[in-house]
Amino acid sequence: MIALINRIFIMVLLLSISGFLFSILYLPLEKLACRFASAKFIVSINSIALSSFVIPFYYIFSIYDGSSQDFSDYHVVVSESVTVSDNVIIDIHDTFGVILQNVDVLWFIGMVLFLLVNITNYIRLLRNIKKKSFSIKSDIWIETFEKLQHEHQLKSVYLVTNNTVGIPCTVGLFKKYIIIPTTMINLFDEEEVQYILKHELYHIAHGDTFREWLVTMLNCFNWFNPLFYFLKNNLFQWIEISCDEAVTKGFTKEKKEKYARLILRVLEAEEAFEHKHYYIVSFHGNYIANHKRRILKIMGERKRNRRLGKIALSSMAILAMFTSTVLAKEADSIVNKVFSENVSVDNANEIGVISLETYQNHSENQISFENINFIEGNYKKFDVKETSDISYEFVYQDGNVSRDFRVNAEPRHIHKTVEVVISQHKKSSDGSCKTTYYEGKQCTVCGTVWQGDVIKTVTENPCTH
Repeated sequence: MIALINRIFIMVLLLSISGFLFSILYLPLEKLACRFASAKFIVSINSIALSSFVIPFYYIFSIYDGSSQDFSDYHVVVSESVTVSDNVIIDIHDTFGVILQNVDVLWFIGMVLFLLVNITNYIRLLRNIKKKSFSIKSDIWIETFEKLQHEHQLKSVYLVTNNTVGIPCTVGLFKKYIIIPTTMINLFDEEEVQYILKHELYHIAHGDTFREWLVTMLNCFNWFNPLFYFLKNNLFQWIEISCDEAVTKGFTKEKKEKYARLILRVLEAEEAFEHKHYYIVSFHGNYIANHKRRILKIMGERKRNRRLGKIALSSMAILAMFTSTVLAKEADSIVNKVFSENVSVDNANEIGVISLETYQNHSENQISFENINFIEGNYKKFDVKETSDISYEFVYQDGNVSRDFRVNAEPRHIHKTVEVVISQHKKSSDGSCKTTYYEGKQCTVCGTVWQGDVIKTVTENPCTH
């Protein structure tokens, strides 16, 4: 279970890196692009931006180069005095060792708490609506609602009023409730009622309630990332602007002015609304700072070259997505070296090495590489499976002997092999032992070993090892 949490945590970190890079490349160009592209199209692009925090696009490259499997199956080796980055990583492990060992568990606890809190709040909100809401008696609201509902061909939508909310809003995933504050029932004329209901029904028709609820639930994976909250709020603001754009399509200047004044009137009439839930969509939006952008967009002239704007914005998004994915993949090795539970920190000059003098205490152990024919094609991949009676050692041409059997997690690469001798020592129940020497090859990059033919077998009785 801990291993699975660790792998998911590392993936979330890499996705956060990818999403962060996508955002810093895309967001500065958004203000320029919104002059030409529609708000609805910008909502789609912002949805893609948030998806870069959730969908592991970089994982396609990890599958191709084999690192996705290697990082979960093999050790991630950080070697002292080999590279500057490895030395920095070793310092991080020395300083924050205890925190690094538990950070994935802390992330998992935070994710579960975030999820539980939001689900609980959502259930409470629905209960509040069902218990404290009641039907609207006003003919203007009922007739306008029934007419618009028929036009949009929407089912399972209910118009209610509630004295515990301060703004017109819509909530619900399956059954949709358009909630009008009780204090606002007699506040607007027929045309303003039509604007408000059109706005809320547009949210329902385009699945905005589900979109906001889904984004909030996905936020649980990135509960620690402030940029995700910023992008989420930015998306919700553009959803409101997109809705305004659809409602005011074809409006005269006078009608647009009345619609803009309506937004301000709703803001002025709003009562204290204690909690803002991200799984509801409301008429006046989430933040006061959003009103200026909405009104400017409503009153602004529609630009030409909308197609050109879409092409430009799409191209920027694709470029940002590709760049962020590639850079996140480059960070794959570093993130695993810092946070993987399979990390091994070693001195590169002392890893499992036994001196030749110690190894050659027994004359039968002496191996002459000059007399061995390392024939190509006779090798099979070798997996060390030691027991209490069977042990292995690797003998190199320079005389060094190693008992380091780890295969390091490395991206797909061309193996650079050196010739080795694999020594298998097997104890018998009668006190004797048998040492078998095999031809072998080992990759100097990842440590993978291949076993060839038997060179010789030495039996000792009794065993002197």
